[in-house]
Amino acid sequence: MKIKNTITFIFLMIFTSGCTIEPMAPPDFPYELMLQSSDLPQGFVRTGGSFPEEEGMFTHIVGYSSDPDRVGKGISHQVRIYPDADLAKSSFPDWVNIWPADAWNEPDITYVPQNPEGQYSLRCRNVEINGKPSTSCTYIQQHKNLVIIILANVDSELINYQQFLDMLESLDSRLPSSEVPMPSK
Repeated sequence: MKIKNTITFIFLMIFTSGCTIEPMAPPDFPYELMLQSSDLPQGFVRTGGSFPEEEGMFTHIVGYSSDPDRVGKGISHQVRIYPDADLAKSSFPDWVNIWPADAWNEPDITYVPQNPEGQYSLRCRNVEINGKPSTSCTYIQQHKNLVIIILANVDSELINYQQFLDMLESLDSRLPSSEVPMPSK
């Protein structure tokens, strides 16, 4: 029950923080790296985006939902830009371990990003959302000076595993071959 409440709280916080767009969004942010409606199955709408201020990195979060009025019907995508690849590499374990390890299990799917130099983690957990079984998945990837975090519930009402993998492949195909410059604030 505690894990279910924690996961629900995390999704609520992400979608609450993603409900407003900062008025002064930087024009030099690499928006092409972000999740787009074309990466998702039909019926998803953008529920918001934000640029939370965080020391030592630049972060953009977007949220999409197939039913914005219901908790658990969304997907969150975060791109965190660090000043260099070494900082991104050293922060990767912190993001992987932000959720307790005993809360996750090995998913029924495997995914390997195109660039073998970076680090990645795909973990899922069986949960119940709105009285229905679902699988909550977290994908975290370090690529050059980026850390990418994707949170999604995989079930018959949101997206299936193949659609989730297709989304990851689409996002991965747009990652640059060099480091991304820090956007202006």
